[in-house]
Amino acid sequence: MNRAVQGGTLLRVAILTESARAGDAIGNQVAEKLAFFVERGADVRVVLQSDQALHPVVRAHAHETVATNPAGAAWDFVASADLVVVEYSQHYALLDWLPLLARGKPRILFDYHGVTPPALWGGHNREGLENGARRRGLVWFADQALTHSRFTADELQKQTRFPTDRVRVLGHPIDTKQFRPAAPRRHLRDLLQLGEATLLLYVGRVAANKRVPLLVEAVARLSDALPPVHLVVIGETRDLYEVEMRHCLQRAAELGVSERIHFLGHVSDEQLLDAYRSADVFVIPSVHEGFCIPVLEAMACGVPVVAARAGALPQTVGDAGLTFIADDVRDLSRQIQRVLSGARPPVIGLERAGNPRQDGSRPLRVALVAFRFGTSFVGGAESSLRRMALSLSQAGHQVEVLTTCTRSEHDWSNDLAPGTEKENGLTIRRFRVDPYDRPAHLESVRAILEADGHVSAKTEQQYLRHSIHSSNLLENLRQAIPSFDAVLVGPYLFGLTHDVASAFPEKTLLVPCLHDEPFSRLSVWRPVYEQVGGILYHSEEEKEFGEIELGLNHPGAKCIGTWLDVDTRGAAERGRGLVDSERPYLVYSRRYEQLHPNRFTFVFMGQGEIEIPNQDWTRDLGFVDEQTKLDVLAGAAALLQLSKYESLSLVTLEAWSQGTPVVANQECAVLAGLVERSGGGRAVTSFEDFAAALDDLRQQPESWQRMGRLGQAYVRSHYGSAVKFTQALEEAIADLATPLAQQMRRQGLARAARHDRKLWR
Repeated sequence: MNRAVQGGTLLRVAILTESARAGDAIGNQVAEKLAFFVERGADVRVVLQSDQALHPVVRAHAHETVATNPAGAAWDFVASADLVVVEYSQHYALLDWLPLLARGKPRILFDYHGVTPPALWGGHNREGLENGARRRGLVWFADQALTHSRFTADELQKQTRFPTDRVRVLGHPIDTKQFRPAAPRRHLRDLLQLGEATLLLYVGRVAANKRVPLLVEAVARLSDALPPVHLVVIGETRDLYEVEMRHCLQRAAELGVSERIHFLGHVSDEQLLDAYRSADVFVIPSVHEGFCIPVLEAMACGVPVVAARAGALPQTVGDAGLTFIADDVRDLSRQIQRVLSGARPPVIGLERAGNPRQDGSRPLRVALVAFRFGTSFVGGAESSLRRMALSLSQAGHQVEVLTTCTRSEHDWSNDLAPGTEKENGLTIRRFRVDPYDRPAHLESVRAILEADGHVSAKTEQQYLRHSIHSSNLLENLRQAIPSFDAVLVGPYLFGLTHDVASAFPEKTLLVPCLHDEPFSRLSVWRPVYEQVGGILYHSEEEKEFGEIELGLNHPGAKCIGTWLDVDTRGAAERGRGLVDSERPYLVYSRRYEQLHPNRFTFVFMGQGEIEIPNQDWTRDLGFVDEQTKLDVLAGAAALLQLSKYESLSLVTLEAWSQGTPVVANQECAVLAGLVERSGGGRAVTSFEDFAAALDDLRQQPESWQRMGRLGQAYVRSHYGSAVKFTQALEEAIADLATPLAQQMRRQGLARAARHDRKLWR
């Protein structure tokens, strides 16, 4: 065991908290922190104002103090401590010590759990919450802040302007040895004498912000379900929570479901485990959560989770559950019904006649739908879909590409002839684009961009109606759909993708290519895309954006990345010859500024609407073939990829495959994550930072060449296997046959395991 030693003596740790109740989220977390430091030999004291219902683990280390003047044994220990951990979910008197403790060495960690907005709480204890909201600026007396979700981190920074680089996000731990699937010792149905019943379970305080009455209304909406649906509520119902419980019971009487609503109050740990293991669905309708530990406890016990799309819940749920529109009982009831009903149709590839693959298995039959398809234009999403089609085809599967006759990304017209062609083993079928009102489309695009995506339903429908569609393509797919095992379609923002996902959700694997842009925030996407069979993301950052920011929580979501031919090398000398510059050159991706014209030549490849100035320091190569692109990248001093909007960035990976370092935009989560994980370049935050990076590149080329080699090794390790990439696609297709509830249990167990106590400690 590692012992906590500071300067030859044991580390002294003070944990400051209002209380540490048994069964309470903060009480449990105080106990976890205490155990963490005690296991490492630290001298720990928990200084609190109230020892009511004290957590048993905390008792031996607790020091209750009512007096808040800086004197006495408690103050002396806290003042001399090497580390002071401050728990904050509301204001309490001991926090007045913070200004005095802030003097001297860095040692204060402010653990911000979030403050429930007083307006959501109801009539009781509002003053305490209002004071807590006003005084969270006390974080400025801390050296670091700890939060447990991106939601609470954003809340703290928005309300206090505390520096982002001094905030860390760390999820809560759970004990998966205790919370695990097993038969209950006594089933809730037996305890409540229900006979055959479907059990919805809620665990938590019965507070106004938890929205428990919404569950009562959902039970009423599900009154026709068989077996009958019952709601079991576990959590504190005394004192200030009794009012909300009575409101729930009154509402149940009004709706005629009183016999299906069961309040059990506070229960023992053993009874809580029995409740989880008895439940059919765990439901949390709260509109403000900083994390929600019961979600993970339910997942660890193998229970499907349905949660409100609010607060930190989309992040806590991730790809392991479903979310619903907060305060919307219809959407809540719909998601519960999805969990309780119907298996999906089986994948038929193993049963279909056809020539077996080399491994003896029957080939899958896959349709890939893209609004345009080919090699004569630039487009990361289209390139990714093409790689998927080719990977599956080269693995022996039957792939048909269904696309339109357009070549343009925005100005859709029938540039190519409709018909069928063969290319690299793919069958490509082209269909005519439906007529559309281009001025109306452009007007909707303008409105969406100006409003950052927050537009009326009418504008959203106008955008969708005047997007690209192909009735002929859709009808052809409708006739052939019984013979396909899966339909891969993307990207998300086109009408054609929306049409396919709407018409054939069970067999659709959506390739959304999401990033933080106004179009992603339109409300038309989620009701359709959450119903598809699966979602294939290119990066973890893209997946997190979909789940946390957009609430697109899907148990069939997978991060599959991509595949690159890392063995094909560009000819650096040929690339330098094409550029024809005596200076080192930089390959530029998007916008540009005139920087150091006598130090670097800026080379532009691809297509775009920006006119490149004809200067000595610029080279506009336009659209180039794949080998030429690799040649130019291989000879470059660096790739400049300053886009804010990427779901992966193939050109970044291609540059690294050639050993070329990358200057990326820190504001793009995907690029910043790639650079951090690979060490293959530098992510810049401003124009000045960008200029400094170019200076460093000029002055220390060997250091940047080392970064390029690190990037090269990273790409080879993570994106260099066609076999692994194809297997990921095959697994996603096979998973279409898995019932939704089974997917949720599987993903829930995996998600809970990532929060296991032994990993946290």
